[in-house]
Amino acid sequence: MISAALPANERERLEELRRYEILDTGSEKDLEEIVQLASTICQTPISLVSLIDENRQWFKARTGLDVPETGRDVAFCSHVLLEKDVMVVENALEDVRFADNPLVTSDPNIRFYAGAPLVTPGGFKLGTLCIIDKQPRKLNEQQLFALKTLSKQVIQHFELSLQNKKLNKLNEFQNRMLSILSHDMRNPLVGIDGLLTMMTEGDISREDFQNIMADASGQVKMVLTLLNDMMDWAKGAGSTRLNKTTFLLNDTAQKCLSVVKPMAENKNLTLINHIPDDLSIHADEPMVQFILRNLLTNAVKFTAKGSIELSAVSKPGSWEITVTDTGTGMTPEQISKLLNAENRYTTEGTEKEKGSGLGLLLSNEFIGKHGGELTIKSNPGQGSAFSFTLMK
Repeated sequence: MISAALPANERERLEELRRYEILDTGSEKDLEEIVQLASTICQTPISLVSLIDENRQWFKARTGLDVPETGRDVAFCSHVLLEKDVMVVENALEDVRFADNPLVTSDPNIRFYAGAPLVTPGGFKLGTLCIIDKQPRKLNEQQLFALKTLSKQVIQHFELSLQNKKLNKLNEFQNRMLSILSHDMRNPLVGIDGLLTMMTEGDISREDFQNIMADASGQVKMVLTLLNDMMDWAKGAGSTRLNKTTFLLNDTAQKCLSVVKPMAENKNLTLINHIPDDLSIHADEPMVQFILRNLLTNAVKFTAKGSIELSAVSKPGSWEITVTDTGTGMTPEQISKLLNAENRYTTEGTEKEKGSGLGLLLSNEFIGKHGGELTIKSNPGQGSAFSFTLMK
């Protein structure tokens, strides 16, 4: 048996596959009908929509086969990723690549195979629409044409599903923004407007006005922070494609540390960077920068004394980045509310700094787009550690 080599664009191909968000999802009637039609036209008992990820071929739709997936190393479809067109194997026993393949020598006893690549508009092959028979055979021109045409229908289905997901996300984003505008931004501005009205109409003295301006200034800063977070969120809300590049994480971290340094110095906090100088990662740098800036800002906000540490390690399949502080800490109940989009949980910082909670929600979305997750460990009075992973 000869296992297929990896395509030259394997990393980008896998990113494209994840972008469609179809792996390990439920069956869909339209795709099931396509594989049934492929089997009918080509007169084969088995037909599959096969998607190839790092280690397996997973069947999004199938007829005539019970198993949901197989290993990538034995997959006929893996070889199609290296072909320019449909790959046809008329008799697997006579093909050196497959003669001793366990899918040939045992169930399902493949003899005939034909796979049309599922090619995205960007030119990436996600997998195949394939047909299989337990007897050697050939395809005529009409059957070959039908297989190619149906493979394009599969991709069109994926594209349509992706667009529907984008529309749903945009609708969800619009509803969130309306909620924020009606509450988080409206209330502070109404308060400031009332204060200015009272000053203009002589209902408050200049001295009293100046005394409460500090609080009003804090409200303005909160609204500005909220506006900036909303703009960043708007940029990423409808996007499912990451603009990944390879960069030194320490350089990006230093930029973020320079942003929070003045706030940290005002509290006499120590900023410690443990990220190795030579640690490079492959990710969307603006998103990573936003995540780090938000986590560091929150750490400074909720730390009255002590230090804030930034660290990162490379693990098999991912990078893990952690921001640790010696701040006020949180209870398990408080932690459970942090990422609740519907009822965002916010508290004032150690010096009554205002916040909206929106930045952390956006950070969590950016982490999710990298296939990672955010974890929070905290103890009241002892500080917190926010860790997030980015998949390689």
